[in-house]
Amino acid sequence: MDLLVDIGNSALKYLSAEALFAGEAPVCHAYVDAGLEAVLARQWAALPPPTRVTVACVAREAGEILRQWCERHWGVSPHFLKTGMDEAGVTNGYTEPAQLGIDRWAALVGAHSLGPANYCIVDAGTAVTVDFLDARGHHHGGLILPGARLMHAAVAGQVDALAGDVVPPPTSMADGAFPGRDTHACLAAGCRTAMVGFVREALVRAQALFEGPPRCLLCGGDAAELLAALAAAGTAARHRPELVLRGVARLAGLAVA
Repeated sequence: MDLLVDIGNSALKYLSAEALFAGEAPVCHAYVDAGLEAVLARQWAALPPPTRVTVACVAREAGEILRQWCERHWGVSPHFLKTGMDEAGVTNGYTEPAQLGIDRWAALVGAHSLGPANYCIVDAGTAVTVDFLDARGHHHGGLILPGARLMHAAVAGQVDALAGDVVPPPTSMADGAFPGRDTHACLAAGCRTAMVGFVREALVRAQALFEGPPRCLLCGGDAAELLAALAAAGTAARHRPELVLRGVARLAGLAVA
C-alpha cells in the first residue's frame, strides 16, 4: 500500500493511492487539536503497514511526530515532499518558488492532473488560499485570507476584552444566522460572508486574468460548507477533497487517472 498524507496546521488527511485511483474511498480526515500522536494512534493503529508513505506537510513539528510514528510502528521512513519549480507539467509562479506551501503546490499539481483548464483553486482550512492555474500549467500566484476560525479568534479576543461578552468559537462555518442577532451570530455570519466574498472576488479577477471563466475547485476542512455558502450566493464550484492528495500521488511519481 502507498499511503498519501497531507498534514496541515489543524488537520490530518490521508488516503491510500490504491483507493484514490479506484475512487472507492473518501479522504480520511481528522482534526489534530488533541495532539497528532493521539490522532495517529487512533486513526492508523488498524491500518496495514504501507510500503511507502508520501507526505505534504506544512508543520515541521507535526512532520517529525509523523516520521517517528511511522518508523516506530511500521518500520517505514516517510518521504516528505518539497515545493518545486517545474514538476508534473506545472510551473511555479512564485518569485521564490520554495516559499509556496507544499500543500498549495500539491493542489496545483492535482488540479492540472484533472486535465488542462484554467483553474481557481480554493483551499479552505486554517487559512483560505486561492491559486490561479492556467491550461498550460502556469501558476499565476494567489491570495491568502485567514480562515473562519482564525478570523473568529482574532476578533473574539477583542470583543471579550471590550464588552465582557464570552464569544464561543464556531462549530462550523455555517454556525450562526444571517444577519446575526447576538455577538456570536454576528461574528459567525461576518466570517462566513468574508470568505464567500473573498472567493467570489477571486473568481471575478480570475475571469479577467484568463479572459474567460475558470473552473473553481474547493478543498480543505471548510470546503463543503463553503461550497454550500457559494451555491446560496449563486456561485458555482466543485468540491474535490482529494485534490492535495492527488497532487501528492503525482509528485510521488504515481500515475493518476
